[in-house]
Amino acid sequence: MIRSYKQPQTIEEAVALKKEQPDADYFAGGTCINHADCTQTYTHVISLDKLGLDSIEIVDGVVRIGSMTTFQNLVDSPLIMPVVKDAARAIYSRNVRNMATIGGNLASCWTHSAMIPALTALKSVIELSTKEDLPIEEFLDSQSEALITAVKIPLSNRACSVKRVRRSSGSKTLLSFAVSLELSEDGMCIDPIVIATGFAEVPVRLSEIETLLTKRKEHSVFEFDLAFRAMKELSTDEHSSKAYKTYISARTVVACAEQCKEVLA
Repeated sequence: MIRSYKQPQTIEEAVALKKEQPDADYFAGGTCINHADCTQTYTHVISLDKLGLDSIEIVDGVVRIGSMTTFQNLVDSPLIMPVVKDAARAIYSRNVRNMATIGGNLASCWTHSAMIPALTALKSVIELSTKEDLPIEEFLDSQSEALITAVKIPLSNRACSVKRVRRSSGSKTLLSFAVSLELSEDGMCIDPIVIATGFAEVPVRLSEIETLLTKRKEHSVFEFDLAFRAMKELSTDEHSSKAYKTYISARTVVACAEQCKEVLA
């Protein structure tokens, strides 16, 4: 139960309130707090609603997205690349998209978020109230409690595709994947990045799969089957078998890579 609700007017005031009460939580859109699967107890919250962190702009070759920008605003903005719009649309309800924020999604590190893999694959960085920028992977590993003020996505020649795996339209996401890459002049995959959720508590980078994608024009699903089958992180659970996860992971990654190549062709 929320016992205290603070509504600062500036970033500095919000940070000061957090310093005064370390057990308080920053409050963005509230979708995590109100989610049925949320197990965390929120007693003291600091609202970010009045801090003006909801702008989208292009600055110095990056798309800078304020942390309080809602998923629906991402979908509607002409400045946002299609793959980020796709990740935002992974939340089907427009009402929820009008509440959910990009900063809140990153801070809560929702297990099956499609947004986190997409942003990571695009080499995005997180701007913090401490005036430092951290790559998303580094931010998640650090478990930092600093206030996220913005997400910065570099404009580049990378193509990125994101896909989710579910057993049915009404079921929970089992796995999600984001693949980004560039193409050489002769059509070889360069610098691929593969990010997945559903393998661990946080999104993971699949370096073995990246190796299979590197400097190739064509990709054999069989090779990816073998690679995923060898991963200990994939196991049978109450939702699906390891065999199914292996099968669908290989085909989803190849589909993402092929989609990226089509965009760059």
